[in-house]
Amino acid sequence: KFLGHVGHGHIAVGAGPADDKECRWLARAPNNGPLKCVGEGAAGALPVPILGRWAQHYAVADVGGIREAIDVLDNATASPVTYVLIGGAQNVGHILDADADIFRRTNAQIVAMGGTITGEASWNAAQDIANWRRMAAAGRVTLVTTEFCAPVHLEGAEYDVFLDGNSRVVLGLSNALLALASYGAIRKPCAGKSDTLFDVAAALVATGRFPELYMAQDMVVQFSQGGRIEEADGGSPVRVVTSWVGQGRERFQKILAESVAEGELK
Repeated sequence: KFLGHVGHGHIAVGAGPADDKECRWLARAPNNGPLKCVGEGAAGALPVPILGRWAQHYAVADVGGIREAIDVLDNATASPVTYVLIGGAQNVGHILDADADIFRRTNAQIVAMGGTITGEASWNAAQDIANWRRMAAAGRVTLVTTEFCAPVHLEGAEYDVFLDGNSRVVLGLSNALLALASYGAIRKPCAGKSDTLFDVAAALVATGRFPELYMAQDMVVQFSQGGRIEEADGGSPVRVVTSWVGQGRERFQKILAESVAEGELK
């Protein structure tokens, strides 16, 4: 919905989880009212009407997008395709069930946000560790670690640049942030900064732009049940983005704020 709102509805987005159990945050209340409060920190929280309206039209059982993803990947022989994974690996599991060698025989790569080197667990990897392991062994894979993504946010001068922007992206994001902040779902905008921008850090790596801003290394790895990355003989060969170089994160946050404010990638 958001991509369509900002004029990029042509960008393919994968299907959601295959069943309600895997998508608890979209669970409906018994009376079909607003979303239920689930998980940590839910005590005393209010349901967020904007999420309830979006969820009303979200088909959690629809995995039709998998077929479209396979078609795109099948055509990735002449020009490269990057499959960006910013959640659990369920969709990749569906793709591999249908075609186990698709990422190896095509000119495609996976950039996956998740996995941790210094932490005990990674939320994205731990959601479905079996499919995460399959994804890591599927072909050319880059892991964008929690350590790399978690520090990214807009604050101070960069946040002011974002707020002063007039692009459709800024207006759309501002509307969503205000709605969520008003109901206490995301409180950071009230304090003058953005929430953690995990996804855009992964997007930076996926685009291949500004590689001088971060460190990446080739590793052969396996994963703990919680998604901790461990070097191991006989594991999966992957590229792992581990950290920012010098002031790389600060430079990226400035580039990000200006790009979003102007609606054009720097």
